[in-house]
Amino acid sequence: MNLLKNNFMRKLTVIWNALKLHTAATAGSYSIIFFSKKWIFALLLILATMISPVAGLTGLAGTIFTNLLAWLIGLPEGKIRSGLYGFNGLLVSLAIGAFFQFTPALCLLLPVAMAITLLFTVLLDGFLGKYQLPFLSLPFLFALWLVILAWIGDSGNSLIGNISISESFFIPEIFRTCEKALTARLPEIIQFYFKGLASIFFSQSVLAGLIIAAGILIFSRIAFLLSILGFTSAVVYYQAVGIAIDSTNIMQFGFNYILTAIALGGFFYIPSAGSFLISVAATPIISLFFSASAQALSKLGLAPYSLPFNVIVISVLYVLMFRVRNFRWIQPAVVQTYSPENNLYGHHNDVFRFGKFVLPVSIPVTGPWKITQGHDGKETHRDEYRHAWDFQLADEHDSVFRQSGTVLKDYYCFEKPVYAPADGVVEETVNDIPDNPVREINQTHNWGNTVVIRHTPYLFSKLSHLKEQSILLKKGDPVKKGDIIGLVGNSGRSPFPHLHFQLQSTPFIGSHTLQYPLSSFYILKNGNTEFVEQGIPEQNQTVMALLPDLSLRRVFHLIPGMEIEMAISGNNGVSQKVVWNVMSDMTNQYYIKCSKTNAVAYFTIRNDVFYFLSYYGSRKTLLYKFYTGFHKIITGIEKTAVSHDRIPINMGKFKSLLLLQDFVAPFVRFITFSYSSRSEKLNENPLSQTIQINTEAVQKVFGIKLWNMRSCMTINPSGGISILFEENNKTISVQCNVTYSY
Repeated sequence: MNLLKNNFMRKLTVIWNALKLHTAATAGSYSIIFFSKKWIFALLLILATMISPVAGLTGLAGTIFTNLLAWLIGLPEGKIRSGLYGFNGLLVSLAIGAFFQFTPALCLLLPVAMAITLLFTVLLDGFLGKYQLPFLSLPFLFALWLVILAWIGDSGNSLIGNISISESFFIPEIFRTCEKALTARLPEIIQFYFKGLASIFFSQSVLAGLIIAAGILIFSRIAFLLSILGFTSAVVYYQAVGIAIDSTNIMQFGFNYILTAIALGGFFYIPSAGSFLISVAATPIISLFFSASAQALSKLGLAPYSLPFNVIVISVLYVLMFRVRNFRWIQPAVVQTYSPENNLYGHHNDVFRFGKFVLPVSIPVTGPWKITQGHDGKETHRDEYRHAWDFQLADEHDSVFRQSGTVLKDYYCFEKPVYAPADGVVEETVNDIPDNPVREINQTHNWGNTVVIRHTPYLFSKLSHLKEQSILLKKGDPVKKGDIIGLVGNSGRSPFPHLHFQLQSTPFIGSHTLQYPLSSFYILKNGNTEFVEQGIPEQNQTVMALLPDLSLRRVFHLIPGMEIEMAISGNNGVSQKVVWNVMSDMTNQYYIKCSKTNAVAYFTIRNDVFYFLSYYGSRKTLLYKFYTGFHKIITGIEKTAVSHDRIPINMGKFKSLLLLQDFVAPFVRFITFSYSSRSEKLNENPLSQTIQINTEAVQKVFGIKLWNMRSCMTINPSGGISILFEENNKTISVQCNVTYSY
């Protein structure tokens, strides 16, 4: 009996999961046409298509069939769920429902057309995917052209020939009344904009276009602006060149100008003045291409539909892949969030945090060192060799040597260890050049004893003037960041002991320097310490590489399998428990998931700094407070060091203000969401050490503080963790208990 019950429950679970998959796939097939994954947007698009019930129901049936077929033949469920396999089927089935009268033969045509569409989708996904290019609506074009050609070519005998083209779009009376009211009240140009949107779904209904426009506005204010920009630029261009705007070319506006503007202006590229400019610049090219392709295809009885959109967008993406210089005004959306706003805010946050350089390179020495010659130094760092640093140790009197400074051992830095600045492989070494006496140089061997390390195919580090026979590595040896390379010496063209350090793009000892920043270091000045995420230290600055504290690093070393139990108590005395699980997704990205609310916060550890990357879920959860309150934690401890960061402004409070910000975000941002943190040891006893982290998150609008939250984490000597959150005069106390679920 239990066995039968278990089998029944297992089958029920399978059916339930399949229903969820196909429900999501159906919704995704609608919203993905506008590069969205919003359910509410998908429902509005479905409603818009149902204004013409025959076309709408045919489109829905075709979408469900396409996704079901993709699932039955075993295509990836992730792509099915997102609608990538279904949206071209939706467009083809909408076209069939709109162009052909409803007959029993239509029911036979639809599955055949959907199978052909899916075939084209998979083929183009595989082909264009190799070049990291999207297939867009090309499968729709090829499949629809095939269907129409079959109807034209054999109208007397073929299956398609038994279905005749519909002369009008059927609209129910309730929709017809609304349509008449809108047509009577709205200016003609606004009607034409709505009809352009509706034409994407093979409708000319103003009401359908209004519903679609409302959906776009709910989904993305930037996408809404871009839809207007694409439409307006086309209207202005048509008027300038004398092309009439009427119902015969309405499909050009929706399928081509509007979708191209959204694609290039806010989806594939970060929304900016540059991306908006590209969207406008595409207008005359689309018009020319549409006219030419319409002439060519008319001989076959076909129309271009979305052909210009596909060709122009794919061409722009492909051409800009070959740029050798990247400009700030046009940046690709590397991390795709299916939201122009999230793409924009996330991009600006990542640029502020990580800059444009992928590999973090650390200062190759430990403790406070003075930069006695920096970039563009007057002595030797000039011309092709200007991007380099010379490091020396200095005392409290700013002297780099003790006693008279006439012998090598008088210099504080002499024979101090030098470390690998990043992971890599030893490319070249020189280890047998004698050290010079003080104030003498070796003009024959300029760089002295040197190690060159390859970090990437185009990034190398060079450490020179090392002590004779101190280099512990040979060519081909792998190195990890922090491995000892050798000792500071005085070999080569070096009158005083110092370390010469530079980055370069080629593997030779005499290579020219490369301007490339260092990561995760402190600048010590006037008793204060500033943490620098990424930057180029300057001459006469005293800098120090981040040295992680083992206790602090252990707390934020979160790995999949951990279970974190949070015991919460507030001002009202009510206590509750929340359980978080540390997990990883299919791309091996780590995240924390709240088992109660399903809220998710992604994080990473980069160069011994803990970062939260993104958050999905309610803003009322404890996980959101943790995401905001501990957005970035440096695992090193310097008492006076304050770390600053930004939180994406779409992660803040005041959603009504954020809606206004969205409209102007590509050009100006009047909302800021700043973050600062400071870590310190409350006592210096290494056997009984308590660590405290104090942070503050502040949201401002036009420079006026509207919201802030202070957070304090205390890590006691036994490893126990307690947290306090203070927000709006309310305090929440949390006790953490970390265990493993495996």
